[in-house]
Amino acid sequence: MNIKKTILFSILCAVAFTGTTSVVGFERIPDSVWQVRLKTKEEFVKEYHLKVLELSKKQNRTDAEEVELASAKRMHEHYEDEVKQYKKIAASGMDDDLERDRRRAQNQDAADAFADKYFRTDNLLKTGALITMTGGGLFLLYHLSKFVNHYLETKLGKPKLVRETSMHSQSVWSMIAKTFGYEMAITPDKLYTFDNIIFPPNLFKTLKSFADMTKTKHEVDLPYQNLLLYGPPGTGKTLFAKTLAYYANVDYALVKGPDFFQFEEGQDILEFNNLMDWAEQSERGMIIFIDEADAVYGSRTAGNHRERRLVEAFLSRVEKGHKKFMFVFATNHPSSLDEAVLDRIHQKIPVALPGESERLRMLKLYIKQYLREDVRQILIEGKRQECGLNVSRKINDEFLQGIAQQLEGFSGRNINDLVDDVRSHAYATTHKSVTPELFSLVTKERIRQHQSKQNWETKPEYFDPDKLNELGITPEQAAEPTAAPAA
Repeated sequence: MNIKKTILFSILCAVAFTGTTSVVGFERIPDSVWQVRLKTKEEFVKEYHLKVLELSKKQNRTDAEEVELASAKRMHEHYEDEVKQYKKIAASGMDDDLERDRRRAQNQDAADAFADKYFRTDNLLKTGALITMTGGGLFLLYHLSKFVNHYLETKLGKPKLVRETSMHSQSVWSMIAKTFGYEMAITPDKLYTFDNIIFPPNLFKTLKSFADMTKTKHEVDLPYQNLLLYGPPGTGKTLFAKTLAYYANVDYALVKGPDFFQFEEGQDILEFNNLMDWAEQSERGMIIFIDEADAVYGSRTAGNHRERRLVEAFLSRVEKGHKKFMFVFATNHPSSLDEAVLDRIHQKIPVALPGESERLRMLKLYIKQYLREDVRQILIEGKRQECGLNVSRKINDEFLQGIAQQLEGFSGRNINDLVDDVRSHAYATTHKSVTPELFSLVTKERIRQHQSKQNWETKPEYFDPDKLNELGITPEQAAEPTAAPAA
């Protein structure tokens, strides 16, 4: 440890402590401003009262006016409550001067008594020693805890390959709790339940059956089975892996295939072995979810030397079934996986894009989560206040059915992003409202972006001129949908 830093820290603590307790006077509390604030709030009450009266007189109000009326009533009630509170405070402020004098005298007496006890000449040395030891002890304890935490995380913490995990048993505090006989259970997440997973009926039945089997194997201590999920991106493969872990009461770890190549050759295999050793320490069992598995476990006949070594390292550590861990692989290109890796996988299940009925259910689910039940603290007139969104009654089943029909080719992630985009736009409006017009506008833009993405591979005109030159494509060729590099 740095002795100079310890001594300096202790001196600063002593100076700050002495300065605090040797104060001989206190600043006068500023005069009350409640009367000024009260007048301001009363003006707001009048303003919103007039607005409520004006809108209430209209017989045939539009949807936007209904939203505006509800908002005005809410703000009127809010400011009325504040006026009542401010009147109480203003009424009790008549004897402010007398109360301030009494508090100042009490504080002065307490400070004098403290100084007399600890800062007399005969006690000053003891007090200084106590402050120095306390400051130095806190400083040493802080750096010691950092060192211990770093050591434990280095030796026992999650491997570098793991992006996210539910395994808490390797944290410092849980290890301390375990020492005294306590066990930190997995905290259930309400998002990761089968109620929030939407697949076609046959696929849902297949995945639920696999989840039931995995849960049973965990309970009776049988070897787990490995699983391959393949299909377009954003179709719920990662969501199912997390839900499977919570359902079976086991830990999970998320790994990306391309992350293996952030390490130097040789180090990647060492990190994989660290992952395996770490997974075997899980007392509950572990689901290792490897996304984009084809990037790391592709066919050895088509891969280079490094890729072949990674596949061989996997085959040497992973058998057909294991009691401590299981793998869930996800890929968009199942045919690219190595044959021996595929042989280690018990079940291979395709996950397709959602149909119209599934898209409708997803819209209803995300609207419930992101729009109807979303409540957050937002800034209103410089203060954080709880606020939600006003969802129009016209956002009904008939309206959403039409939206679902337009979203042909959208994945679950695409639909999630669409509703989240609607939420962002709604909070940017004056009345924090979600109308059919806003929803349709956002949907139209998302569909345009989705179609543009589908055209990227066939329309090089989306590239800038410099990129076209790099590809050897002339401006004339760029106008053709099947442009090829110039000879």
